[in-house]
Amino acid sequence: MKTYLFLPNGPGLCPHPPGTLYAAPIADIISLFAVIIAMKKVMSELKVTDKVIEKSKEHTELSAFVKKEGLLVNRPITINRQFASGGREVGKRLADALDIAYYDKELLSAIAEKSGFSQNFVSEFDETSIKNYVFTFGQTFTTYNNSPITQLLNVQSEILQQIAKKESAVIMGRCANYILSDENPFKVFIYSSDMDARIKRCYDKVPQDVGVKSATKMKDDIQKVDKKRSMYYEYYTDQKWMDMSNYDLCIDTSTVGVKGAVEIILNALYTTEVEA
Repeated sequence: MKTYLFLPNGPGLCPHPPGTLYAAPIADIISLFAVIIAMKKVMSELKVTDKVIEKSKEHTELSAFVKKEGLLVNRPITINRQFASGGREVGKRLADALDIAYYDKELLSAIAEKSGFSQNFVSEFDETSIKNYVFTFGQTFTTYNNSPITQLLNVQSEILQQIAKKESAVIMGRCANYILSDENPFKVFIYSSDMDARIKRCYDKVPQDVGVKSATKMKDDIQKVDKKRSMYYEYYTDQKWMDMSNYDLCIDTSTVGVKGAVEIILNALYTTEVEA
């Protein structure tokens, strides 16, 4: 026995005369919804596949440039970045193109192991200044030198120096351009002058099953992360985080995009490494 759902007719709903009802089996309607959901899933997967193919193509092109020009990097590349500017993606693609190591969150486990602190603790205070720690826990100035944050910074500095002596690598943030100044690092700053683009990048990273914040809240979060990174850098280096004179290259991804940023860095490296 079939069960029917009665719906009022309307423009585009059913071809019956006005005032009549349209009877359709519920099973048919459920099947229609299932088809729609399946199609959306397929379209989503196709988009992901397209992105993977595009990234693979870009990687091939960038790697071809590196091989053709005989580009061999023998020094660390440090990248400071505004939050949601695409800096991490720039760093990863650059490391892939150059076939060298990439360090970002990967550093945390090494810092935790060497310092004896838990990885959760290390992650919580990653790129956080003593000032933030003081404001949070009420420490006094006399405890700065023995604070866990200072200990973490010292361990981090040792690990970065070990990496720089061992291999060429792309290193994200963490005052690496300052800590490794004796290693002649190639210093890059990635930023985006388009806040709307940064907000969109955050939205694109949010899983579908997670509640979406308002654009105003997202902007506030972005600015808080930037402030945190700025305080961290400026406290430990006594330099301004966004002072462009502290870097060899500053790139606005809202103008050139992630791929364009990688190409600019590679060309700059070619100029300094090959033509010098």
